[in-house]
Amino acid sequence: MRYLLLIVLMASIVVKAQDRKFETDLLTDFFQITKDSQSDYPLKDIMQGCSAVDCIPSIDSPVFMSASDVKFINDNDLIMAVTIGQETRIYPTVTLQRHEIVNDQIGTIPFAVTYCPLCGTGVVFNRKINDTVVTFGVSGVLHGSDLVMYDRKNKNLWQQITGKSFAGPDRGYQLESLPVVMTDWKTWLKQHPDSMVLANSKNEVSDHYSKYRSSDKVMFGGVTDPRLSPKKVVYGITIEKQAIAIDFVLIKSKKQQQLKTAVADLMIDYKEDGSIVISNKDSKEIYESHRSYWFAWFTFNPNTLLFK
Repeated sequence: MRYLLLIVLMASIVVKAQDRKFETDLLTDFFQITKDSQSDYPLKDIMQGCSAVDCIPSIDSPVFMSASDVKFINDNDLIMAVTIGQETRIYPTVTLQRHEIVNDQIGTIPFAVTYCPLCGTGVVFNRKINDTVVTFGVSGVLHGSDLVMYDRKNKNLWQQITGKSFAGPDRGYQLESLPVVMTDWKTWLKQHPDSMVLANSKNEVSDHYSKYRSSDKVMFGGVTDPRLSPKKVVYGITIEKQAIAIDFVLIKSKKQQQLKTAVADLMIDYKEDGSIVISNKDSKEIYESHRSYWFAWFTFNPNTLLFK
């Protein structure tokens, strides 16, 4: 029954939540934020999406199963693959879209797998803040259409796309991001048949964001740019403060290709398992890249270059 109610809530968030009014003002009542000076963003731009923190429940005790036993993932479903040391774990977005955050740990590394279904962004963060391990939850508010996380220790607000705290006692702190591969299940499984996968309830198999992905609808303060359709997938990097977005269609067109920019000549490797490596052709430096919808990357990087 709980998951049925959650599914109804998620559908409500996608369709109507930006126009809803709530009895509890989360910024004021829970996070004690009442004026613009307490936040990097004007409070009017931080929009409430549901009635309480953790209205979308994070997974705090994840359980994993063998890929050979998985029945709930379709071939084209998007997955997130996290590798630390010699261990790799798979987090299907069909599960993540109902939880958005998984607090996990491999070896001595505590991390949070975060996914925003409105922005198509998947980012993995180290869960240490000033050497203290924390757990993250869904705050119930959004900014720029993106998931805003909160940590349960000090109640900081964290922008998922940037990994930076924009309000709270640790305001300005930058989380360490960890490598992640985002690709479709079929492509990954072909190369990694022995993967361990986040277990799923039989009630969590439907994709309630399919219509949203196929539309041009943008909500909760997201900004569009006519150079590309809002929901087109791009991979974004930043070099010397210059943001660059590359259309995923262009990346997939060749296994390996070069792109020339004013700041660096890029080498793009699209590998057999769906992983993407963007590096400096000359220095071989590998750049941290982030998958997102075009509108989401543009919202937080309005001066971005675009290759399409």
